[in-house]
Amino acid sequence: MRLTNNLRRSANRRRLALGLAVTVLATIWLVVLPAVAKRPAVRQRVRWLKSEGIDPSAMYYTELDRMEWILDRRRAEELAGRSTGFPPSTIQPTGE
Repeated sequence: MRLTNNLRRSANRRRLALGLAVTVLATIWLVVLPAVAKRPAVRQRVRWLKSEGIDPSAMYYTELDRMEWILDRRRAEELAGRSTGFPPSTIQPTGE
C-alpha cells in the first residue's frame, strides 16, 4: 500500500511538471514572441531582410555574423552582372 501511494505521488508530480512546462512554453510561443514581433525595430529588420531576398524564418544563428558579408558579396555579383548560382548562405568568405 505504501509503495502504491509513493508511485501515485511521483506520477502526480511528473504530470504537474509536464503541465507547468507546457504552460511556460505556450506562454512564450503565444504571448511573448508575438509581442516581440510587433516591436518597430523587429518589424523594420524583418522588412529589410525580405527586401534583400532573405527569408528571416529560415535563418540559422550561425549565419548572422556573416550576413553583411553575404549581402555585400551578392550586391557585388549583381553589379558585375554575374551570379554563382548558389544561395548566399553557401558562399564561403575567403581569408577567414
